[in-house]
Amino acid sequence: MSLADFGKMRVYSAAYAFLLIVQLCPIWFTTYPPLHDYPNHLARTQILHQYGENESYRAVYELDWRPLPNLAMDLIVPPLLNVFSIETASKVFLSLMVVLFNVGIHVLGATVHARPHWSALAASFFTYNYAFAYGFVNYIFGLGMFLVTLALWLRMRPDWTVGRLLLVSLFALLSYFSHLSSFVFLAVGIACVTVLDLTKTRRFLLSQFLGLVPLVPPLVMYLIYNLGLQHRGQMEWGPPPLIMKKLAGFIIYPFLIHDPWTDLVLSAVFCGVILVLLVSRVGRFVNKELLLAASVFVFLYLIFPTSAALTSYVDRRFIIPAVIMFVLAIHVDASKTIGRYMIIALLTLSAGRAATVWKVWTGASAAIESQVHALDLLPDGAKLYSMLMYEPGWNSWFRTAQFYFVPHYATIYRHAFVPTIYAQNGVHSLRLRRSFQTNDIQPHRGPRLDEENWDNDYAWIARGAPLERVKWSALFSKYDYVWGYGLSEDFTRHLLSRGQLVARTGEAILVCVKASCSDQSD
Repeated sequence: MSLADFGKMRVYSAAYAFLLIVQLCPIWFTTYPPLHDYPNHLARTQILHQYGENESYRAVYELDWRPLPNLAMDLIVPPLLNVFSIETASKVFLSLMVVLFNVGIHVLGATVHARPHWSALAASFFTYNYAFAYGFVNYIFGLGMFLVTLALWLRMRPDWTVGRLLLVSLFALLSYFSHLSSFVFLAVGIACVTVLDLTKTRRFLLSQFLGLVPLVPPLVMYLIYNLGLQHRGQMEWGPPPLIMKKLAGFIIYPFLIHDPWTDLVLSAVFCGVILVLLVSRVGRFVNKELLLAASVFVFLYLIFPTSAALTSYVDRRFIIPAVIMFVLAIHVDASKTIGRYMIIALLTLSAGRAATVWKVWTGASAAIESQVHALDLLPDGAKLYSMLMYEPGWNSWFRTAQFYFVPHYATIYRHAFVPTIYAQNGVHSLRLRRSFQTNDIQPHRGPRLDEENWDNDYAWIARGAPLERVKWSALFSKYDYVWGYGLSEDFTRHLLSRGQLVARTGEAILVCVKASCSDQSD
């Protein structure tokens, strides 16, 4: 390595370290990350950790020992709880997730460009994305595993040995256990490279066949996982006009996080810089494999349903790897002045995006903390019903997303049972025993307030829903407390007329609805 190259590497390493530290700041300087699903997942890991010593948990939940392709957090956090508090273990896991993602884009960028390259740091702009805001932590962790594993596969494929095949197969298995999408991305990436190789060689070589071997162990695990799985989920597409919503997804899913206007401005500038690079020819596409993989990911996003295989938001999961492959395929000529300025602009945007997230998290964490303090008033082991009233639209979602699963901090700290717990058969390592199972718990699908089935289903309640459609008798007979957020005046009055106010914090109220709650006070 020449002295000039060594100097460039030092600058690259310093920029890499700086961006990574900035991206970790929102995690370590806020107590409660305002992520939609995250408290629910965190509650499940606490239950797994205490399952052997807590009889009430064993009475409600049972373990699922199948090789589920959705275990990143469930495998990592419970062991951490033997050493750290739940708050610190949470921060460690989220930090591992961010570090793995950044290591992934770095090693894949270094692999396709034959040395560490600035496109990898530009791709760090997407560390925080819609999936992060939703709290899809296993998916994000799996995305990092996919990037690392694909880079390892690309480096090993010129000369396969038994040791190399075993190593890559191990990483492929880790990708599978992190999240099913990670293995799907890996299979797509390997298939794209193999197809391009076949177009060059015109015949199927032994090395190309061996390159497919690492996909076999995860496939075997998936077949074992599917044995005895009765309910496999339904494929659902969103309401029309579907194609317009799919096209809008290219703007929404990679770029929006918490603050839509700030996110859109930063994203518009980011796209503008990329466009300047390509038009000026200072940046050019240099890797056909990544471009083909990105194109296939986009195609799969367009044709895949919204929900399938016991999970939701299936189609949009392809967008993030698509944009990452796209950015990593670009080589920026840093020897030219405009190239250096564009690199500085991209790195500034990545740092600015993380700083924006940090600012939003700081305020939102304080609001969540006030709700946690209110939930601490619950007696240990209480049955808590979570009633959140929502309004359709993006503005409402950005304002209330972090509160949907806040009641699960009561699961963590007070061992409370909350019916929205993610303990679905075939999806999570923990599942509700039959006596506690509800009939198809799907809170993300909207309100379920029909008289004939409401007592068996959890419901988000749309603003304007009539009070009389709720089967209140079922609620009051099954639960001890109700946590209500953003409730209308008529819902609030009705709850208070049937129970005792325990706490009022912000837009939320905590009401005791059992007969013996008369001694509770505000």
